[in-house]
Amino acid sequence: MVNISYCGHSYTHENGILFDTAAGNTGSDCYLLLYVDTPASFWVNGEMKAYPAKVVVLFSPRSRKYYRSDIPYTNDWIRFESDEDFISSLPQQNVPFLTRDPDYIHNLIQLICWEDTMKNPNSNYLTLQLFRVLFEKLTGDLTSDLTIPHYQELIDLRKRIKTSPCAPWTVSEMARSLHLSTTYLQTLYKKAFDISCMDDVIKSRIAYAQDKLIYSPRSIAEIAECCGYRNVEHFCRQFKAYTGITPNQFRKRLNNRGDLDDATFLYAKTE
Repeated sequence: MVNISYCGHSYTHENGILFDTAAGNTGSDCYLLLYVDTPASFWVNGEMKAYPAKVVVLFSPRSRKYYRSDIPYTNDWIRFESDEDFISSLPQQNVPFLTRDPDYIHNLIQLICWEDTMKNPNSNYLTLQLFRVLFEKLTGDLTSDLTIPHYQELIDLRKRIKTSPCAPWTVSEMARSLHLSTTYLQTLYKKAFDISCMDDVIKSRIAYAQDKLIYSPRSIAEIAECCGYRNVEHFCRQFKAYTGITPNQFRKRLNNRGDLDDATFLYAKTE
């Protein structure tokens, strides 16, 4: 069960904020989840400590909830009650921590707030599932190595690769966009995602090509071009290296069997 009493997102206190349940602010008897988009100070282990932007903190029920900022302060928040083990067992509570993908956390909280506003017949179920996803992500963040330098920039780069695989990606351009050397970028990217940045580009392009082969009547040459390849032979070689068959064989197999389940299986081989 999750019972939300109050929630909101993307709210900015232009003059800063001072919140302290010991001073009479409400909410000491329930959970308070914050995603803080700006630097702020929190009461941790009996003293105020400064934390950078884009941290998350889960205040447990009956704990002192005390935080402040003297500059414009922006956060998302959910005040709620719950008896769910996946919430009470979050490895770190009452202490802020960084997340691997702050935008993902922000978007999940936003979805929870929207669902709470809708109050549809199945809202309680959907809210609980969204909480499960949110806390699964937070637990993963707490058990992962977030000490890789430039981690957030690497996440943002990978998102751009996945959403625009056909762009003219090169290691030098990627490194320049992050103000890193090419060698350092490749080292960090491999450490963060267990794949090189250019292999990630190729995998994304092949996945995009498979989608085009399934759902588009375009020729192989046209698909190669729209996937970022200037040379169709090079495209065909990479496609076979990653899937085990050529683009023509991939398309013929679909036409012969008329079964998208087979296409889905082949698509999954590139993941």
